[in-house]
Parts: sequence; structure tokens; C-alpha cells
Amino acid sequence: MVVVGSSALQRKDGAAIHAAVSSIAQNARSTSGAPEEWKVLNILHRVASQVAALDLGYKPGVDAIRKNPPKVLLLLGADAGCITRQELPKDCFVIYQ
Repeated sequence: MVVVGSSALQRKDGAAIHAAVSSIAQNARSTSGAPEEWKVLNILHRVASQVAALDLGYKPGVDAIRKNPPKVLLLLGADAGCITRQELPKDCFVIYQ
């Protein structure tokens, strides 16, 4: 198993690091006889809650809010212009935290 921190892939040479660890992981898979479904290359993220949200089906962005306008919208640290008050129904109650 190869584990790489996500910050290593965000460096200027991140693409080269990714290519190198991908090659190492492929070699490890072929020489170890690991099953095809076994994940050899793993990325260790710094914000586990974001990964968990994606695992649970969260879709980033506000398109779903625009397509299905809510009655109540909780913006928790997300008041930086992602969606404007004008895009919401007049009866939508917005909570900013």
C-alpha cells in the first residue's frame, strides 16, 4: 500500500509526485499479486470531514439549491457570494453563522 499526503500533490511538482507514486503503486500491485479491487494508491486528506461528505453523496456547489429552492437555508461559514439573496425565494429564511 502506498499512502501520500494531499499536501504533497499540491506542490509545484505535485504532478511529478503523483506520476512517481502511481508508478510505484502499479509495480506493487503487479508484483504482489493483490486483487484488482484492492486500492494500492491512497491519498491521505487533511480534512477528513470533506471526504466523508463526498462518501455520503454530497455534491459540491449550489446548483441543487438553485434548482430546488429551500424554505430555510443555513449558511455555515459560506457567505462569500456562492449564492445571492436575489436567487432565493422571498419566503426563504436564511441563517448566517
